[in-house]
Formats: sequence, structure tokens, C-alpha cells
Amino acid sequence: FFFFFFFFLLAKLTEVSSQKFTLNDAKNMLPKITVSNIPNYLFTSLSALKNTPSESDYREKTKEFLEARFLEKNIFVMDQVSNLGKVFQIVFVNTGKDTTTVGIKVSPEIRHYLIRTTWLFIGNTHCKMVD
Repeated sequence: FFFFFFFFLLAKLTEVSSQKFTLNDAKNMLPKITVSNIPNYLFTSLSALKNTPSESDYREKTKEFLEARFLEKNIFVMDQVSNLGKVFQIVFVNTGKDTTTVGIKVSPEIRHYLIRTTWLFIGNTHCKMVD
């Protein structure tokens, strides 16, 4: 019985070893950060869009607005994005009653910088950033 089991196992191993497996390369996955307590009063210019039929249009405009405002106030991040092609992309927006929270996909260099500073500036306020 042991002899039969050994050959069966060896045959299965040979079958498995001939198959190709692909794994997601962890180096290609970009880190994400969360920025919370963004005051909703910053979005007054977008309030007209909130009544549009498409909630997704409003979210996309909010993402674009926030990304532009973050980059405008955070010179190092803006330089990394515009001159070096690094990634700074808002991937989700959660709007609450008084504040908004966003998730941002960033390049590792931007992440390291933001971890050291722990704040992102927008308008005349700063918002807490967590990894």
C-alpha cells in the first residue's frame, strides 16, 4: 500500500510541477493611505452637482477636486506627481454629515513622506493621515 501511495504522490507532484502558476507581485501593488476629517464646507463649489441624477458623477468630481486641492497645498507631493510621475490617486470618498474621509493610492516615496509628516493640507486646514 505504501509503495502504491508513494508512486501516486510522485505522479501528482510531477503533474503540479508542470503547471504554471502566477502570483501577484507585491511590489506592483501600491500602498493606500486614509485621510479623515476633511471639512465638508470645502465642497461648497460642488454643491450644485450634488443634485445631479448621477451620484457617481458627483463622487468623481469630488475626487478630482480633492486631488487638485491636496496637490496644490503639498508641494513635495505635487513635485513627485508632476515631475517624477509618481502616483497620487483618490480611490474612494466617504462623505459624512460634517466631514469626509478619502482613501488615496500613493507611490511608496509619497507614502514614506506622508508617514513622517502625518498631515495633508487642503485649503486652510490640515487633515490627519493614517497608513
